[in-house]
Amino acid sequence: MPSFLDTWPRRAGIAAAVAVGFLATAVIVVRYQPPVVRGPLSLTTGASQPSPDQASSRMLTKASAFLAALNRPGDWGTAVTDEEVNAWLTVDLPRNHARLLPRGMRLPVVRFLERGIAAAIRVGTGPFEATLWAEATVQLRRDNLIGVGIRAAGIGAIPISPGLVLKGIASRAAAAGVTTEIRLVEGQPQLLLQLPGNTRGAPGDGPEYHLEGLRLTPGELVLAGTTQIAPASATLLQAPDPPRGANPQR
Repeated sequence: MPSFLDTWPRRAGIAAAVAVGFLATAVIVVRYQPPVVRGPLSLTTGASQPSPDQASSRMLTKASAFLAALNRPGDWGTAVTDEEVNAWLTVDLPRNHARLLPRGMRLPVVRFLERGIAAAIRVGTGPFEATLWAEATVQLRRDNLIGVGIRAAGIGAIPISPGLVLKGIASRAAAAGVTTEIRLVEGQPQLLLQLPGNTRGAPGDGPEYHLEGLRLTPGELVLAGTTQIAPASATLLQAPDPPRGANPQR
């Protein structure tokens, strides 16, 4: 019968192989990226494709024009591509707004899908760096009311409950002044986001914003709406009528 001294090298080798296999599997699991967030970020190819800096600048230009249009009465709208958004996330975000990223997270990426959005971000460091990702449905249910559902989510290949993801989104949205509610729709949780039509306080105090159109197609997001100036606000901009019987100054 072989002694322990004769068999321990073989046992140690088996244990080491099992440990290496476990670690390799763990690395593969946590570093898994779903196909929806893998691959090139742009649908365009060739020499006509803008550089990341150019696409980021274009995104900033569109954002500035959009914000200016929001504060004028009348119709407004904008269209952005995920190429432009990802260029901004790659170039301008870490350069000028790094504090917006939660600690320990980096390299966010988004993709616009048919009636949905996919997003991913790297968490952790070293060999156990993982990809936190989610694929969501997004639709405008009525004026200023957005419905969000989760098709799938995970940390690497480890799935995350859709309800847990929606609670995280709801928490951040509520902190930004958005009214939130999670409901069951056909047995699946859905987050309702009621955007504030007025950001300055009571109704009639400042412009009222109405998001009336939201379209998501592969690679592009389109928004449309109107800004209305309430009558109470508009009268503040008009000169008062002179008293009756008074002679107007010449």
